[in-house]
Amino acid sequence: MTTRPVRLPRCELIVGSVWWVVGATALRPGTATVVLALGMLVAGTLLLALRRRGVHGERLDRRERSRLLSVTFVAVMLVVVTTTVLRMLPAPFDYAELSVPLAGLIVGIAVIRVGRLLSAPVTTLAGCGVCAIAVLGGLIALQTAGDTYSSGLVGLGSAIVLWAAGAYRTGVLSRPAPGPDHPTVPTRRLD
Repeated sequence: MTTRPVRLPRCELIVGSVWWVVGATALRPGTATVVLALGMLVAGTLLLALRRRGVHGERLDRRERSRLLSVTFVAVMLVVVTTTVLRMLPAPFDYAELSVPLAGLIVGIAVIRVGRLLSAPVTTLAGCGVCAIAVLGGLIALQTAGDTYSSGLVGLGSAIVLWAAGAYRTGVLSRPAPGPDHPTVPTRRLD
């Protein structure tokens, strides 16, 4: 089997899996377990497809690696600080239901930055999709009581967008080229 290098092939898969967990925990306990198991099945299937297709990671140079780590660190710190602050505000300024949509907006912007770093337009587009879902989730959070709907929408929607972008970018959604590794086209032997 031939392998082909892709820069950070599991990036969207990992971030999407985290968002799936966030979205599943917003649901009722019985439903959350089933949805969580379904999401982990999808993530495992995508990981297995990457492995079967021989997709492996291409090394980033030192400058790209440091930029990736700084974008990741800043995003994680912003998510932690903003969600903590929003949950600690007193009653008249209580906007805790906006913590997940705001975290989605921060992660979406970070995904856009990572997409530009990797020169991967589909990852940049996925970051825009995550930002749009986060804004929609924020609007829903302001119109409804509690954060169940907005957290579920932002978590599950972001996971689906990121998984689809990662599968497209790594070639999991494309058909393999016919050849000795993937005999999808019948070949005749010339005797």
